[in-house]
Amino acid sequence: IAYWYANNTIVCPDVVPSENGTVTCEMTFFPGEQQITLEVKDPQTAAGSAQIQILVTEQPTEETYPPQAQITSPQTGVTYYSDQKINFSGIVSDEEDSPEDLAVVWQSDLDGSLPFTPQPDTSGNIVDAEYLSEGEHLIRLSVTDTTGQMGTDSLIVKVGPPNTSPACAITSPTTGSSGTFGEVVYFTGTATDPDIPAATLQVIWKSDKDGDLGTTTPNSQGEINFPYGDLSIDTHIITLVVKDETDAECIADIVYTVGTPPSIVLNNPQNNDLFHEGDTVSFSANVTDGEDQPDLLTVDWEINGSPVSNQGADSTGLIQFSLGNLSAGNQQLVVTVTDSDNLTATANTSFTINALPSQPTVSISPNPASTTDVLQALATDSIDPEGNLVTYTYEWLKNGTTTGVTTSNVTANLTQKAETWTVIATPNDGLTNGPSGQTSVTIANTSPVITAISIQPNPPQTNQTVTCTASITDPDELPTISYLWNNQTTGQQLATSNVLQLTNTLVSVGDVLECVVTAIDNDGATASDSTSVLLQNTSPIITEVSITPLQPATNSVLTCSYIATDDDGDQTTATYQWTNHTTGVSLGSTNPLQLDNQIVSPNDEVACIVVATDSNGGSDTQSSSVFISNTPPQTPTLSISPNPATTTDNLQANVGTTFDLDGDPVQIEYEWLKDGNTT
Repeated sequence: IAYWYANNTIVCPDVVPSENGTVTCEMTFFPGEQQITLEVKDPQTAAGSAQIQILVTEQPTEETYPPQAQITSPQTGVTYYSDQKINFSGIVSDEEDSPEDLAVVWQSDLDGSLPFTPQPDTSGNIVDAEYLSEGEHLIRLSVTDTTGQMGTDSLIVKVGPPNTSPACAITSPTTGSSGTFGEVVYFTGTATDPDIPAATLQVIWKSDKDGDLGTTTPNSQGEINFPYGDLSIDTHIITLVVKDETDAECIADIVYTVGTPPSIVLNNPQNNDLFHEGDTVSFSANVTDGEDQPDLLTVDWEINGSPVSNQGADSTGLIQFSLGNLSAGNQQLVVTVTDSDNLTATANTSFTINALPSQPTVSISPNPASTTDVLQALATDSIDPEGNLVTYTYEWLKNGTTTGVTTSNVTANLTQKAETWTVIATPNDGLTNGPSGQTSVTIANTSPVITAISIQPNPPQTNQTVTCTASITDPDELPTISYLWNNQTTGQQLATSNVLQLTNTLVSVGDVLECVVTAIDNDGATASDSTSVLLQNTSPIITEVSITPLQPATNSVLTCSYIATDDDGDQTTATYQWTNHTTGVSLGSTNPLQLDNQIVSPNDEVACIVVATDSNGGSDTQSSSVFISNTPPQTPTLSISPNPATTTDNLQANVGTTFDLDGDPVQIEYEWLKDGNTT
């Protein structure tokens, strides 16, 4: 909340500032001096205030206009110093009064009224100068016309402590250095000032021989760059002058010589010349200089950065000498000639001292080798001192005679047993060959190789003919092949041919049958391998199945019999299965089988299925069947009544109980005989 006071009397209480902080108040003043105060309080009642003094004059009877004032110097944002007079200037004017009739006052809120009362000229210009104390000043220019009306202008001026002179230095080139006439010299330096930015300093470059060279401006870090290419041939004192805005200055200088450098022509060695280890290398050059005699010039010879000679020139400028035992590798020769002004010229070239690669270690693999092997040569361990990649060339000899094979390998089809093959490997570093290395290998006999053995049939049974087949390779000759059959289970040798007829006297079911194959070449090298199979059981064979009786009735007892053979000589056991084929009903596995009319009927077909199994689980199945015959009903008991009987009696035939085994219904038929004759 803000409060406005006039001469300590509140005139605008409780004023709320606008959003941008503006506080306004309208009031009416009486003539005379007025002190205007603005006070503001925050919500915690902390207060701040500001005051101004104004002069209120009587309203003139005639309408007049107040005078105008404008400050042109000093300026806001410019640095001023307490030990330097500050220029004060401005322009005043009035609609009714001439400038000379106006009263002018300069004031500072720190130093009060300034001790000068400048009189405006006819154009209204006012000019003066005065010291201000260190600090931030509110400078006000007030002008009053003859009616007492006033015009003002004000600004803020910052006055610093007494001025400090700038600091400077030339950083390049160093004093005593020199350069060639006509070349651009890049002068660099530094300029700083604690009072003002470096970029506002004035920089001047001078030569004691050529005068002013030019000006430049430092960058914001105070770095100075000044390229200049028009220095005369002479020894110059180069001066750097740095001034601040008050003309306080800093001076730095160096000595710099401009002359003409010597020249050099390098004759030998030529660029990319190639020499070999141990060669003597000749060096020659010609030197001249515009001011110095050739034999007074200093010449330095360096190879790969190391001094190798300081051989100078004769009076004609010719330099000649030789060097031996230079290290191997690429040689960078730099020759520098220096005159009395310390100006130089250089010439350079590159040549190579080649070192031979060392003798390699040579091997042939495989070793020993046979005619089935590819001979592979390998050269290693050849070292080139320069570090160049070493490659190898190969030459193959057979029994001491060149073969024309120049690859690193020899294919197997070119070699034969007992031949001696020699390989010569020569190293090359890309420039020249080194000493060769060699080695030899004699082609050895190749033993036969059994690649596969098989027994057919597989698996065999104890009564079959078996055949042993082998695949054998030998690149040198056709080997001799032998066979041997063994019963590995019993340890018995069975035969020496590749075909064997098995019987149950030689082998049994479950025996392991082995075929051993041996191959022998002309050098006595052998190869042997074997394979084996497990002998399988020979199942029995049922040759006959029979059922008795052949025409059974429904109450018959059926017996099933079989005859079987077994090539292994095994005894067989049998199981039986009875089936009524007509009805599809199983009748059981009991042998013999008791029939009844519950399980069969006349004309039914009854089958017996026999499974004969040997002691090793082999089996055979066969069957036989019979048809069931009808069974006659049982003969009943018979009587006649009455008995005895007379002619007066009716004879009654009495039939006793009767039945049919098949369960069929029984019908009785009668036939009477009299004295043995049918009636």
